Amino acid sequence: MGGRQLNSAGSPASATILRERRLHRSSPGVAVEAPDGWGFSTQTGYPAVLFLLVHPDGSKLSVSLARTRASQSAAFADQNRAALRASHFRFLAEAEGPRGSRRFDLRPEGTTNQWVRQLYFIRPPATAPSPSDRNEGKTTSSLNEGVVVTLVTTDDLLAVHAHNLETLVESLTFDE
Repeated sequence: MGGRQLNSAGSPASATILRERRLHRSSPGVAVEAPDGWGFSTQTGYPAVLFLLVHPDGSKLSVSLARTRASQSAAFADQNRAALRASHFRFLAEAEGPRGSRRFDLRPEGTTNQWVRQLYFIRPPATAPSPSDRNEGKTTSSLNEGVVVTLVTTDDLLAVHAHNLETLVESLTFDE
Protein backbone atom coordinates (compact mmCIF):
# COMPACT_ATOMS: atom_id res chain seq x y z
CA MET A 1 0.00 0.00 0.00
CA GLY A 2 2.79 2.43 -0.85
CA GLY A 3 2.31 6.15 -0.41
CA ARG A 4 2.00 7.00 -4.10
CA GLN A 5 1.70 10.70 -4.73
CA LEU A 6 -1.30 11.76 -6.76
CA ASN A 7 -1.61 14.89 -8.80
CA SER A 8 -4.71 17.07 -8.73
CA ALA A 9 -6.29 14.91 -11.44
CA GLY A 10 -5.84 11.79 -9.31
CA SER A 11 -2.98 10.38 -11.43
CA PRO A 12 0.38 9.38 -9.95
CA ALA A 13 2.58 12.45 -9.57
CA SER A 14 5.58 12.21 -11.87
CA ALA A 15 7.58 15.18 -10.61
CA THR A 16 10.99 14.62 -9.10
CA ILE A 17 11.27 16.39 -5.77
CA LEU A 18 14.44 18.19 -4.79
CA ARG A 19 15.35 18.18 -1.11
CA GLU A 20 16.51 21.81 -0.87
CA ARG A 21 14.21 24.23 0.94
CA ARG A 22 15.55 27.35 -0.82
CA LEU A 23 16.24 27.56 -4.52
CA HIS A 24 17.85 30.42 -6.46
CA ARG A 25 17.76 31.09 -10.19
CA SER A 26 20.75 33.29 -10.99
CA SER A 27 19.76 34.39 -14.49
CA PRO A 28 16.60 36.25 -13.47
CA GLY A 29 17.94 36.79 -9.95
CA VAL A 30 15.04 35.24 -8.06
CA ALA A 31 15.04 32.97 -5.00
CA VAL A 32 12.23 31.28 -3.12
CA GLU A 33 11.82 28.99 -0.13
CA ALA A 34 9.47 26.01 -0.17
CA PRO A 35 6.76 26.06 2.52
CA ASP A 36 6.74 23.11 4.93
CA GLY A 37 5.63 19.92 3.22
CA TRP A 38 6.34 21.18 -0.32
CA GLY A 39 9.17 20.20 -2.63
CA PHE A 40 10.62 21.61 -5.83
CA SER A 41 9.99 19.85 -9.10
CA THR A 42 12.79 19.66 -11.64
CA GLN A 43 10.32 19.87 -14.54
CA THR A 44 8.23 22.97 -14.99
CA GLY A 45 6.94 22.40 -18.54
CA TYR A 46 6.92 26.12 -19.40
CA PRO A 47 9.97 28.35 -19.94
CA ALA A 48 8.45 31.33 -18.06
CA VAL A 49 7.95 29.19 -14.93
CA LEU A 50 10.96 29.69 -12.68
CA PHE A 51 9.87 27.39 -9.88
CA LEU A 52 7.32 24.61 -9.62
CA LEU A 53 6.57 23.22 -6.20
CA VAL A 54 4.47 20.15 -5.56
CA HIS A 55 2.76 18.82 -2.48
CA PRO A 56 2.18 15.11 -1.78
CA ASP A 57 -1.59 15.72 -2.05
CA GLY A 58 -1.12 16.82 -5.71
CA SER A 59 -1.43 20.57 -5.17
CA LYS A 60 0.99 22.80 -7.09
CA LEU A 61 2.57 26.19 -6.58
CA SER A 62 4.45 27.98 -9.36
CA VAL A 63 6.35 31.23 -9.78
CA SER A 64 6.76 32.76 -13.22
CA LEU A 65 8.04 35.99 -14.73
CA ALA A 66 6.57 37.88 -17.68
CA ARG A 67 7.67 41.09 -19.36
CA THR A 68 4.99 43.77 -19.17
CA ARG A 69 4.48 47.46 -19.78
CA ALA A 70 2.33 47.58 -16.64
CA SER A 71 3.82 49.38 -13.68
CA GLN A 72 1.09 48.47 -11.18
CA SER A 73 -0.06 45.04 -9.98
CA ALA A 74 -3.71 45.68 -10.87
CA ALA A 75 -2.80 46.70 -14.44
CA PHE A 76 -0.62 43.61 -14.85
CA ALA A 77 -3.47 41.40 -13.61
CA ASP A 78 -5.90 43.14 -15.98
CA GLN A 79 -3.58 42.40 -18.91
CA ASN A 80 -3.95 38.70 -18.12
CA ARG A 81 -7.72 38.72 -17.56
CA ALA A 82 -8.66 38.22 -21.24
CA ALA A 83 -6.21 35.33 -21.64
CA LEU A 84 -7.66 33.62 -18.56
CA ARG A 85 -11.19 33.98 -19.93
CA ALA A 86 -10.05 32.70 -23.34
CA SER A 87 -8.53 29.71 -21.52
CA HIS A 88 -11.98 29.01 -20.04
CA PHE A 89 -11.37 30.07 -16.47
CA ARG A 90 -14.34 31.30 -14.47
CA PHE A 91 -13.61 34.22 -12.11
CA LEU A 92 -14.80 33.54 -8.56
CA ALA A 93 -13.25 36.49 -6.71
CA GLU A 94 -10.77 39.32 -7.04
CA ALA A 95 -9.01 41.07 -4.17
CA GLU A 96 -5.78 42.63 -2.94
CA GLY A 97 -3.10 40.13 -1.98
CA PRO A 98 0.23 40.13 -0.13
CA ARG A 99 3.10 42.40 -1.25
CA GLY A 100 0.68 44.70 -3.03
CA SER A 101 -0.41 41.94 -5.39
CA ARG A 102 -3.72 41.56 -7.19
CA ARG A 103 -5.41 38.21 -6.48
CA PHE A 104 -7.68 36.22 -8.79
CA ASP A 105 -9.59 33.16 -7.59
CA LEU A 106 -10.51 31.02 -10.58
CA ARG A 107 -12.06 27.72 -11.52
CA PRO A 108 -11.37 25.98 -14.82
CA GLU A 109 -14.68 25.60 -16.69
CA GLY A 110 -16.01 22.08 -16.51
CA THR A 111 -14.52 21.37 -13.08
CA THR A 112 -16.35 21.42 -9.80
CA ASN A 113 -13.56 20.86 -7.30
CA GLN A 114 -10.41 22.47 -8.72
CA TRP A 115 -9.35 25.88 -7.43
CA VAL A 116 -6.76 28.22 -8.95
CA ARG A 117 -5.52 31.27 -7.05
CA GLN A 118 -3.15 33.64 -8.83
CA LEU A 119 -1.26 36.60 -7.41
CA TYR A 120 0.07 39.26 -9.79
CA PHE A 121 2.65 41.86 -8.85
CA ILE A 122 5.45 43.86 -10.41
CA ARG A 123 9.00 42.91 -9.49
CA PRO A 124 10.71 45.75 -7.66
CA PRO A 125 13.20 47.47 -9.98
CA ALA A 126 16.83 46.55 -9.35
CA THR A 127 17.85 50.18 -9.54
CA ALA A 128 15.58 53.16 -9.45
CA PRO A 129 16.14 55.99 -11.92
CA SER A 130 17.89 58.97 -10.40
CA PRO A 131 15.81 62.11 -9.75
CA SER A 132 17.42 63.79 -12.78
CA ASP A 133 16.60 60.77 -14.98
CA ARG A 134 12.98 60.87 -13.81
CA ASN A 135 12.78 64.59 -14.58
CA GLU A 136 14.05 63.89 -18.09
CA GLY A 137 11.62 60.98 -18.54
CA LYS A 138 14.36 58.33 -18.65
CA THR A 139 13.72 54.86 -17.29
CA THR A 140 15.99 51.88 -16.78
CA SER A 141 13.86 49.76 -19.12
CA SER A 142 10.69 50.14 -21.17
CA LEU A 143 9.38 46.83 -19.82
CA ASN A 144 8.87 45.70 -16.25
CA GLU A 145 8.92 42.16 -14.94
CA GLY A 146 5.59 40.91 -13.75
CA VAL A 147 5.54 38.07 -11.25
CA VAL A 148 2.72 35.52 -11.26
CA VAL A 149 2.42 33.10 -8.35
CA THR A 150 -0.16 30.36 -8.90
CA LEU A 151 -1.72 27.81 -6.56
CA VAL A 152 -3.66 24.89 -8.03
CA THR A 153 -5.49 22.78 -5.48
CA THR A 154 -8.89 21.38 -4.58
CA ASP A 155 -11.67 23.15 -2.70
CA ASP A 156 -11.14 21.10 0.45
CA LEU A 157 -7.42 22.00 0.60
CA LEU A 158 -7.69 25.68 -0.27
CA ALA A 159 -7.72 26.95 3.32
CA VAL A 160 -4.49 25.10 4.15
CA HIS A 161 -2.67 25.87 0.93
CA ALA A 162 -3.73 29.53 0.74
CA HIS A 163 -1.45 30.03 3.74
CA ASN A 164 1.34 28.15 1.90
CA LEU A 165 0.87 30.46 -1.09
CA GLU A 166 1.29 33.54 1.09
CA THR A 167 4.33 31.99 2.81
CA LEU A 168 5.90 31.37 -0.61
CA VAL A 169 5.21 34.94 -1.74
CA GLU A 170 6.76 36.36 1.42
CA SER A 171 9.91 34.22 0.89
CA LEU A 172 10.50 35.55 -2.65
CA THR A 173 13.68 37.58 -2.94
CA PHE A 174 15.15 39.40 -5.92
CA ASP A 175 18.82 40.07 -6.65
CA GLU A 176 19.77 43.70 -7.09
